[in-house]
Amino acid sequence: MAKKTTRKSVNDWILGVPSETDLSLGVRLPLQGDVMRRFLGIRMSGDKDCTRDIFKQILKELKLIWERAGIPIKPQNNCLRQLLEIHDAWLKVKSTAISDRHSKWFLINLEKFNRKMNQLCDLSPSNVEEILKKSRNPNWQEDIEFLKGQREFPQIGIMAGVDGNTVRREKRRRARSRQTNSDHQLHGSSSTDSTESEISIDNLSSGDEFRPKTPRPTSVILEIPAKTLSKETGSTADRVNVSVRSHLLLQASFVNAGGADINQMSLSKSTVHRQRKENRVETANRIKDNFQKPPFAVVHWDSKLIK
Repeated sequence: MAKKTTRKSVNDWILGVPSETDLSLGVRLPLQGDVMRRFLGIRMSGDKDCTRDIFKQILKELKLIWERAGIPIKPQNNCLRQLLEIHDAWLKVKSTAISDRHSKWFLINLEKFNRKMNQLCDLSPSNVEEILKKSRNPNWQEDIEFLKGQREFPQIGIMAGVDGNTVRREKRRRARSRQTNSDHQLHGSSSTDSTESEISIDNLSSGDEFRPKTPRPTSVILEIPAKTLSKETGSTADRVNVSVRSHLLLQASFVNAGGADINQMSLSKSTVHRQRKENRVETANRIKDNFQKPPFAVVHWDSKLIK
């Protein structure tokens, strides 16, 4: 008889619950434990790729969040080797025989492993501070302080968003690079098209007029209230006639999709019901206070109630 699979049976006895959340959607740089839980989430979702291919996928997610933090990382092969070393450390602990899991030496090794999992999955090079100094980024000192805070446990600081000046500077750099490439192509073209090419170059080289199209970001950073989310979204839920239970499920899905911890939110059926009720009372009182008596009015009533 096949054994029934439950949610508890897929949990790892060392790392806990696997993660199905993309690592690039967080507001903090991922820890080593976050990387391993993400690995387990991909593996248990039915992905039959080898370990190296799964970590290549995870590395793509890590690149996005480190790029959003504005901190350079090591070459891809070095980063991939670092991720595989984390996996080997987990595999060494996990492969310990059950009879040895209560021994003193194993408990010491397990404690060391747990401390390692609570450390930052640091992909930055050893000379990261020197690289940031030469990056012409006026906020490089803030990036260094943020990286130092992320190396602590618990981590200090969050990413509130992408600096606008950095984005504009990167756009100008890409524009100059594309314009240089187009110049090389134009110099190699025939003399018949040289006049038209020069005109197009003059038009493109007029400062800020040349703006390449950039795709929209795959994710954005939001700050949502942890205790009054139901109240803030209650008016919309009432307008489209969403039930309390459905409203709760939508909020929980939204928080999970953003990579936040749902246990840090005040979400329950009673909380949603209470905050929506308070919102209705406040809305009704506001309508009464702002109501202006018209000079003429028509009263409608149900004739069945008249005796």
